[in-house]
Amino acid sequence: MKRAGYPEESTEYVIEKLRNLDDRLQPVLDRWLEGEDEPDVAVNGVTLAKVRKYMDREFLRAMIRLSRYAESEEFAARFLEDPDRFRMRRCDVSRLRFSWVEANQYRRGDDHGQRN
Repeated sequence: MKRAGYPEESTEYVIEKLRNLDDRLQPVLDRWLEGEDEPDVAVNGVTLAKVRKYMDREFLRAMIRLSRYAESEEFAARFLEDPDRFRMRRCDVSRLRFSWVEANQYRRGDDHGQRN
């Protein structure tokens, strides 16, 4: 997870999702974990490269998303029909007030009444 640059807080979530990865994607993940370059793979017509292009996701998150397209041909078809609709919007994280940890504490109410 360090290789992909994940914060410790999201590691468990990503690992759980990867455990349930579609069987067709597991060999691709295994090769990547062994140090190979990111291979392209397609399921239900959706390629990993297209997911990365339109959804602005790094490799592991793109694999998780691609696994969802593998589960549902209808979902894959909707993406292929209009991939721009699925495009992730970027934000300037330097302008965010809270760190990742602080934001999660705020959502959970763990900040001991320190909300601004």
